[in-house]
Amino acid sequence: MSEETVWEALKRVEDPDFEKDVVSLGFIQDLALDKSKVTFTFAPDTPLCPPRKEVAERAKAAVEALEEVKRVDMTMES
Repeated sequence: MSEETVWEALKRVEDPDFEKDVVSLGFIQDLALDKSKVTFTFAPDTPLCPPRKEVAERAKAAVEALEEVKRVDMTMES
């Protein structure tokens, strides 16, 4: 698994309020890979209201769906 593969998965997750993907919006920080484990921080530039939490969960699910990924640790910042 490559970091590029993870970034591509995250680029498919769009924030409906901004109509842009979470990578372009800068919401994904501190992405790290360790074998089959991926860690990242979801840090939107707006308060972590319910719609942002939903987008964060979709971002985590997109990474979890990758075949090589066995574990995803996501931290949320507001």
